[in-house]
Amino acid sequence: MLKQSKIAAARQDAFSLIEVIIALFIFMISFVAVFELINIGTDRAMDTQAISQASLLCQSKMNELVVGAEPMTPMDFTAFDDNPSFQYKIDAEEGEFDFLWNVVVHVRYQPEGRDKALEVTLAQMIVDPSIRGSTLEPLPVASTDNTPPDTTTTGATTGTTGTTGATGGMGG
Repeated sequence: MLKQSKIAAARQDAFSLIEVIIALFIFMISFVAVFELINIGTDRAMDTQAISQASLLCQSKMNELVVGAEPMTPMDFTAFDDNPSFQYKIDAEEGEFDFLWNVVVHVRYQPEGRDKALEVTLAQMIVDPSIRGSTLEPLPVASTDNTPPDTTTTGATTGTTGTTGATGGMGG
């Protein structure tokens, strides 16, 4: 009789096979959920990095337009030379004034295995570099002779020059 009570007590303290299987099933479901959350987080981090890079490329292309290194003509999506996985598009139209342009630069990145592309857009009004000048224009050549530059002036200036003294004394 004593042996039977020890066996009954041992059976009550241990887990049954069904309980172990249920616990493993719950663990596997939670493991799959955590793994999927890690994948989603990794995708979002990669999207953020791609958007940041696209933003820098967009600003770079806009700066090229501002200085006149890139022509101010509309163009469809074209791959960057140094980073072909990113593409840019330029929308440029003359504004209200002859020398002012409304420019929109789009940079697009299509991640592999995804349907939706990431796109960054930057819009800016730009003064036409051909009116303002460009960094690509050659600098004027300085003369090598010792003749002074032309000092002709136009207009007139008026005013007085001289020194003024301060007078004052001790007030009482």
